[in-house]
Amino acid sequence: VPYLVQNGGNDWGTTFTLDKSGIVIHFDQLRSVDFSSDRTQMTVGGGALICDVVPAAAARNDLVLTRTCNCVGALGAILGGGPNRMDQYGLAVDDFPSINLVKADGQAATVTALSGLELWWALRGAEPSFGVVTSAVPKA
Repeated sequence: VPYLVQNGGNDWGTTFTLDKSGIVIHFDQLRSVDFSSDRTQMTVGGGALICDVVPAAAARNDLVLTRTCNCVGALGAILGGGPNRMDQYGLAVDDFPSINLVKADGQAATVTALSGLELWWALRGAEPSFGVVTSAVPKA
């Protein structure tokens, strides 16, 4: 079944098309930024926008590398392979060493560089072909 995951958006998003057999998966219910009880780990939900992530991190005196448009889905921008706000330091996805997703076969998985190397590299820029990312954990 063809699908399109949606959260946030900007002008280029209006060019996506989906015929009547497809579904739109709207991630607004996954719009979260959560911290572990010891505040050493942050989890960015699949529906979180950049305007959710930056203030949540700043409130805890932390920094998260993101894109610059507040209306864009944080993980979509990161997984799209784009440069981070400090381009000279690499891709934004480099700062997210743990990614939770539902794979194309319907199985939930947590993917890291140490668990499933092929899927790990596939998610870095080609994510929509391999499943739906539900959350990710940035470097501490």
